[in-house]
Amino acid sequence: MDLNPQNYLSLEADKVYMSHHQYQNWMTCAAKEKARLDGKIPEAEDPIHFLVGQYCDQKLLTPETFPKWLEENKKEVCKKDGELKAPFVQAEEMVRTLLNDPIAVKCLQGEHQWIITGTIGGVPWRGMLDVIKPDAELLCDLKTCRDVNETIWDSDIGMRVLWYEHYGQWRQLSIYRELAFQNYGKYFCPMILAVDKQEPADKIALVFQDTRSEERRVGKEC
Repeated sequence: MDLNPQNYLSLEADKVYMSHHQYQNWMTCAAKEKARLDGKIPEAEDPIHFLVGQYCDQKLLTPETFPKWLEENKKEVCKKDGELKAPFVQAEEMVRTLLNDPIAVKCLQGEHQWIITGTIGGVPWRGMLDVIKPDAELLCDLKTCRDVNETIWDSDIGMRVLWYEHYGQWRQLSIYRELAFQNYGKYFCPMILAVDKQEPADKIALVFQDTRSEERRVGKEC
């Protein structure tokens, strides 16, 4: 299957390649995910927080296709008079927060929405990297969240953990890092650029350094 931005999130792609999102579905309820892949249950509509994330991704990473995306999602994004609904007014503020920060702008520079595939554990995997910088050996994932400083109770370990740990985003970055290695022959430095929904919006750049390697140039490149 030839993956592209139009079919990357399709059911057809899910049947050929594993993804981090699909992996989470399997871990949550394998029977439900199997039924979804078999077409026995309808695809759920995208929740509003997912659309807010897409709005920010489109404006920051692929602005050339933003008008088309907005037209396709106009009913969910805009009021009847054409004005943005409240969550997307907030998304505009989140976008401005990042664009007004020189470090954030630098983090966003590179190849955008880069589709990459590989094999992990004998299973074909796919990933769409928000930003990849092959020359600098960096990959950056853009995230929207409620609060960049939020901690969430984790009942499995009996303590509060940071939001990106709770939602398994460290696992997603590990998958992307492995896929990048399979394609480029080098382990890239993974990072998260996050912006939140606070008033005013706050942002943070999180770099996950490989402490086993003495060749990381995190400070220099980030």
